[in-house]
Amino acid sequence: MRVLKSITAAYDRVIGYFAVVAGVLIVSAMLIITLEVVLRRFFALPQRWVVETTEYIMVWTAFLAAAWILRREGHVRVEIVANHFTRRAQAVIGIVVSLIGAALCIVIAVYGSEVVWDFFQRGIRMGTTMAPLKAPFLTIIPIGSILLILQFIRRTGGYVQKLRAGRTGQEQASGGGV
Repeated sequence: MRVLKSITAAYDRVIGYFAVVAGVLIVSAMLIITLEVVLRRFFALPQRWVVETTEYIMVWTAFLAAAWILRREGHVRVEIVANHFTRRAQAVIGIVVSLIGAALCIVIAVYGSEVVWDFFQRGIRMGTTMAPLKAPFLTIIPIGSILLILQFIRRTGGYVQKLRAGRTGQEQASGGGV
């Protein structure tokens, strides 16, 4: 149990760190775009690298922050519908949705890893002005997906606990089984 707690704490630190890096990247993108606007508008010096760089930042930001956002239940959800279900039904739906999310992230992680490895081996470059190697920019996709898989599994466990707690509460209230 102690080992599991330390692994969980380490995982939480990693996704927290990634969320901070994502925040720094967003601020960096804002500053870069502001610089571009000022240089273009007042000095007629457009910077070709700005749009490309901010595109890379947006991909990295999404995959760096996704697991942290999921841990905080910050993803979009239709609560107006979900709130009409019983707690038991909400837990079951949460389990199903979490398992589907984990399965989809497994597909993304596996496929993403294959693509990154292929691009790395072949030295594929982006077809853009700066023409950097693609593999380093795409590595965040399988990494972020793996972190999401872990968070979806963790989330599933949380819903299972809620489901069990609901059954226990019902058993006590009714004096027997569900």
